[in-house]
Amino acid sequence: MSIQSKLRHQNPTRPSLSAHISPEAPHTGQTRLRLTPPPRSARYATQALALGLVGLAASVAVAAELDESKLPPASTQIVDFNRDIRPILENACMRCHGAEKPKSKFRLDDREAALKGGSYGVQIEPGRGGQSRLIHMVARVDAELEMPPEGKGEPLTKEQVSLLRAWIDQGAQWGDDSASLGSSVSLTLSPAIQWVHVDGNVSKFREHAWMREGWAGGVSQFSLRDRLSKDTTLTAEGHFLGNQRDFDFKMSLDKRDVGFVRFGVDQYARYSSENGGFYEPYGIGAPTLDREMRLDLGRVWAEVGLTLPDWPTMTLGYENRSRRGNQALGNWGFFSADPAIDFNGRGILPVGQSIDESTHVVKFDLTHDLNGTWIDDSFRGEFYDLKTQRETSGWFSPGSGEREREQAEHFNGSNALRLERQLQDWLLLSGGYLYSSLDGEAGFTQEYFVPNDPTIPVFAGDFSNQILLKRTAHVMNANAQLGPWDGLSFSTGVQGDWSRQDGLGDAATRGGLPTRYDSNTKRSGFEERFDVRYTAIPFTVVHLETRFAQEQTDQFERSDTDTGAPPAEEFSFLRNTDAEADLKEFRGGFTISPWRAVSLQVSGKRSDKRNEYDHLTDLDFGATPGNAYPAFIQSRDLENDQLDLKLVTRPWRWLRATVGYQVNAMDFTTQTAAISVFDADPVTGDPIIRSAGGGSLLAGEYDAHTTSLNTVFTLIPNLYLSTTFSYTDSELRTASNIDDAIVPYAGDIYSVLASATYTLNAETSLRSSYSYSRADYGQDNAATGLPLGVAYGRHGILTGVTRQFHKNMTGSLQYGFFRYVEPTARGMNDYTAHAVFAVVNIALK
Repeated sequence: MSIQSKLRHQNPTRPSLSAHISPEAPHTGQTRLRLTPPPRSARYATQALALGLVGLAASVAVAAELDESKLPPASTQIVDFNRDIRPILENACMRCHGAEKPKSKFRLDDREAALKGGSYGVQIEPGRGGQSRLIHMVARVDAELEMPPEGKGEPLTKEQVSLLRAWIDQGAQWGDDSASLGSSVSLTLSPAIQWVHVDGNVSKFREHAWMREGWAGGVSQFSLRDRLSKDTTLTAEGHFLGNQRDFDFKMSLDKRDVGFVRFGVDQYARYSSENGGFYEPYGIGAPTLDREMRLDLGRVWAEVGLTLPDWPTMTLGYENRSRRGNQALGNWGFFSADPAIDFNGRGILPVGQSIDESTHVVKFDLTHDLNGTWIDDSFRGEFYDLKTQRETSGWFSPGSGEREREQAEHFNGSNALRLERQLQDWLLLSGGYLYSSLDGEAGFTQEYFVPNDPTIPVFAGDFSNQILLKRTAHVMNANAQLGPWDGLSFSTGVQGDWSRQDGLGDAATRGGLPTRYDSNTKRSGFEERFDVRYTAIPFTVVHLETRFAQEQTDQFERSDTDTGAPPAEEFSFLRNTDAEADLKEFRGGFTISPWRAVSLQVSGKRSDKRNEYDHLTDLDFGATPGNAYPAFIQSRDLENDQLDLKLVTRPWRWLRATVGYQVNAMDFTTQTAAISVFDADPVTGDPIIRSAGGGSLLAGEYDAHTTSLNTVFTLIPNLYLSTTFSYTDSELRTASNIDDAIVPYAGDIYSVLASATYTLNAETSLRSSYSYSRADYGQDNAATGLPLGVAYGRHGILTGVTRQFHKNMTGSLQYGFFRYVEPTARGMNDYTAHAVFAVVNIALK
């Protein structure tokens, strides 16, 4: 991660391998369907790509039908590969068709490989530029496949296509200096230095910026590439920032049509704020942990792959992930400034937790095309170990404390198998099966102590030496894509999953009384999906999606505490619940672009999920009935409606504007049963039992409206301006709002992003960016409750200059200003930061 990006992004994330099976699809030119439905935002693109590739693979006759007269004419000049062609290929093609994992098995870094073609046959025919499929794709006259794809690069200009066509007409020579792209050795190195000064709450700045204040230096990025031979490449890349514990290094040795060896190591730090909540009636500041909350995340990995022609592609790998350090938790502890006045206290005390977590992962992946049937198998074995400790001092009063220790370990094995086959030009089938099994154990201890008086003995709370857990799961799915027929295409899929979880445990609770725990959960689910897409209407794409899901869960929980008393007086807990869930979801919309400068997208969603519960009432066996929660809840209904509008317009060449609007509304309705509760007779004071509750209740409502505007200006030569503005107004109301201590959680969020780039000359450019966000969800209920809301404002400015000193050397100098204010904490979380960043980029070949 670059130094600047850490402060530019409000919520940066870092890539990590997930523990579940989710292998990336190989680049075979066909859509790979996952075991679980893909995200909705990606499904439209997936369907469009799959349908386009189905048409591409139909027959070679499709290419013959293309009108060659629509192609730009071949250039009349004598083409020089290094001068004219190499820059085009490196800028527009090598990202996807280089030596490493070339898409559709089509490589453009080597003449022999390029002329061989890929999964869809020969793309370059020397001497026949007008008939070469590569020219049809880059000229965008092939309606089935346009290159580069949208979002992967800018379309080639007519002049560039003309040069490529002339190059192929003239024999598609690769130049005299090398048979492949790139010289034998290339090195890029970017030494960097930074200085950050913070006034105010340092821990809040670290949480936002993912870095410490003060001086730091190192290498923001380096890359080494050595072509050892025509088919063998050695690469190394990474970065290192001293004083930040932020580094990344990975190395790869690849030999074409043989295999590869790769390994890497990386580490970075996550910070969290040391402060707790602010409660004005106490008349004191926000409590603090007075120690750095820093969590170091590390990863070491290695893998070996086999890529022999006509053999299955196999990868064997190992990975170790770790998290070590301290982390602030969101579940704050209770604290009272004066227990005599406020004995219950308020949940404003920060809680820190030390973490020592290690995960070892062994993986094996296999992919193969067997006579037109694609086979993809992935295995993951995970060995997990966790030790945590959290300590709360000042619980109800400054003289007390609580400490909790937890440890857990498990082994989780998973294997996913996928099959896919193109049966007909109009029919693509796929299916998969996932099996996973987890076997683990855990334990915990709880104790109370007096931090300021070590002579007072520690009081033991609840503890358990062994908690056993076993879980197995099976998931199966089948999918089909049909069409297109005259612009009409369909996709459908079904998925079923079955899982069982069993838990056993022994603990000492309630002052050392032995307690036995037993629980098991059985779950089965089934999901059906059907999508349709229609593109025959001029300038219009219409889509409709439906999804139905059914789920059944059997949950059993029981605990028995041996009090030494007669069985009728022992404390026990029993829950036996049968739950059913039914989901119906409908999505639909259209995109219309009647003019090149105008595009309108409209989409909507309607979903309804209903949960039904059939369960026993919780019982304390004996004379006293138990607490009926949550057994008195009989059903819950969640309705969700969403509407999205997006208008993209370019009225002039120098202005592009995008306007968006989204409305989201959810209603939560709960059906409850009447229960018997203890009460007192208002006259005699004798205990009585009465009926309470029952009926339908609107348990909650959520409404949100979001408006956004994005503009791009290029009116003045050499000046590029971009601005993005969004505003969200939301409100969450619950049935508990009749209580003065709880008020509707309502407020609004503003955000602004703006950037400007101005090119002074061929060597010098200026760039500035500004970010602003503001939220107002303050809660005015301090007199009767705890203010849980937050109101804040955050500014960030980065401005600097980039200068090219030499054809192989550029440098940049940036200044950053960052300001954060939080009125709901009465300024205790506020900070102002100044930063200077300097980077020199050196490229050697």
